Amino acid sequence: MGFIFHPPQVMVLKENSSSEGYVPVAQTFSDPDLAGPGDLVIQDRDAGSLCIETWNILLVKPQALGLLVDRRDQPVVDAVVAMHKDPDYSPEFAPLLVPIRPGGPRALFRRYEHETAAFFNANRAIPPVFHFMDKDALMVELENKAPGIHWDDTPGNLWELLAVAELPDDYYPMAAADEDLQYYHANLYIYEKGEIREIRTVRAEAECVQTTAGIAFSIFLPELPVPWEGVYGYSYLKLGSGEIIPPLEIKVAMEYRSLSAAFKADDCLAGIIQTALFCHKR
Repeated sequence: MGFIFHPPQVMVLKENSSSEGYVPVAQTFSDPDLAGPGDLVIQDRDAGSLCIETWNILLVKPQALGLLVDRRDQPVVDAVVAMHKDPDYSPEFAPLLVPIRPGGPRALFRRYEHETAAFFNANRAIPPVFHFMDKDALMVELENKAPGIHWDDTPGNLWELLAVAELPDDYYPMAAADEDLQYYHANLYIYEKGEIREIRTVRAEAECVQTTAGIAFSIFLPELPVPWEGVYGYSYLKLGSGEIIPPLEIKVAMEYRSLSAAFKADDCLAGIIQTALFCHKR
């Protein structure tokens, strides 16, 4: 049986879109009886309570937004962002909510809200929290977390910063060679409570094939050390000259511990695949 989705009422969290052309929005609903941890409940001026799902942020094109219904004070927006970064944070003006019982109506409602977000999310490759992070500040944070980390050139965006970072040698175990599969190590960044808590490397197996548009890599992560929910991935192709090129297309299926990336390149020997995994633990 199929579903009919009605466009949800959302709170826009940034006025200006990203360089990719998206704005982050949080889904909302009006019944406080369905609210649970991670929802910010505020008193609506005209229609009772408004519940903002800080755990359920999606990315949309500005032109996809409908009519403006209301405006909220900046402290409310700031609280939504802070709660998205750190689920344990709660502003002083927000009520404390009872934990959700598995199998109960609130758990079912939350699942439906996830499905609604998945339907309307226009870009699943970008972690929503990226919109609230500063590239230069993150670079300093990584340098403090992993002394010796470096980049050949100044990264242009957050994915580039994470994917092409060269970690100290002790982060990378030796990988075996194989005729058909290319073994390498993806950089895994575990983000929790508003900061990078841990940096690890993950063994990755990549197979490259020639396509009509260039080349395509199928990448498998045999031992993903974190639950796949909340994990995002992205890959670049590093050329021999030190230049990197972004993918023409990228598809992520972390439930299968895999992703694929297509590049405009002459052949599979044109460069080295580099991958970043970003885990937002909640």
